[in-house]
Amino acid sequence: MNNPSQPPIHALRFDGPEIKRIEEYSPLQTAILPVAGLADGVLEPFATCFGISRSLPIVVTAWHVVSDFIDANRAGLADGTCHLAVIYETDEPEPGTDFHIGGPLPVFEVAFQAGSDLAVMTLWDVESKGRAVAPAAVAPIRFSVPEEGDYCYSFGYPHLKGSALQVEDGHRVVDFERTMHATGGRVIEAFAEGQPGHSKVRGPSMHCNAPAPSGMSGGPVSTDASGICGAISSSIAPFDETDPWSTFITLLHPLLDFEITLGSSNGPGRFRLRDLVESGDIDIDGPIPPPPAARPPTTTLQFGRPVLPGIADG
Repeated sequence: MNNPSQPPIHALRFDGPEIKRIEEYSPLQTAILPVAGLADGVLEPFATCFGISRSLPIVVTAWHVVSDFIDANRAGLADGTCHLAVIYETDEPEPGTDFHIGGPLPVFEVAFQAGSDLAVMTLWDVESKGRAVAPAAVAPIRFSVPEEGDYCYSFGYPHLKGSALQVEDGHRVVDFERTMHATGGRVIEAFAEGQPGHSKVRGPSMHCNAPAPSGMSGGPVSTDASGICGAISSSIAPFDETDPWSTFITLLHPLLDFEITLGSSNGPGRFRLRDLVESGDIDIDGPIPPPPAARPPTTTLQFGRPVLPGIADG
């Protein structure tokens, strides 16, 4: 099911293994978001994530990009003195200014499974202009295995720099350039059952030559034949500019059997993403694969409610 308010992601595609900046504001920037760690009053962006629901605060990224921050900051994440966050921005400028409404949205929970480099993050219900903020869907996701030679393209935020958090008039403010980049390339090979021996890419994956500079890990990847089919896991830059990139993408099949925590009128509850797909809360394109014979357990890490200044109560 397509979101009619969202331009097709194919409209931003281009040919060739190259990197392009999306200079002007794009509605995709409400759905493809930088991932950052906020500790000691400094926001350090280091990856990309993307929304998969129009109504629920659910984003997907690569597990390996958040695991290092979690390991280094377990105590602060538990008591709320530091947190993982995504950087949200709307296309609605503040009245009388050219500045967009946005800021860091804290992560409430990270869910992951052994054997996959995917992570599902749910966000704290932080209010912006009197309404709950949830990322918009990027595009319908698809549980397909791309074929060799398929055109592929990805989106993300490479080379972002950190910024000190400030509180101005009760609002949290971070100051850094947030320019999305798009890359294009071709599928070299797909691994429906995973690629043994790869240190980061576990589970269904594909190898392509689309560039993915540092910071794009976790960003969405699509092909001509699909909607969003994967997330960037690992990339090796060429030694010579005439050589191709080598980028590995984790396909989205395992997401269906992740379990996450979401709030409801009856309090927090556990939901499988497969059930949210079947109920229409997550948009997909194409058939739903059957459940695996053996479902790996989901590990969830929940963080303390952020206590830094400027975060709304309630």
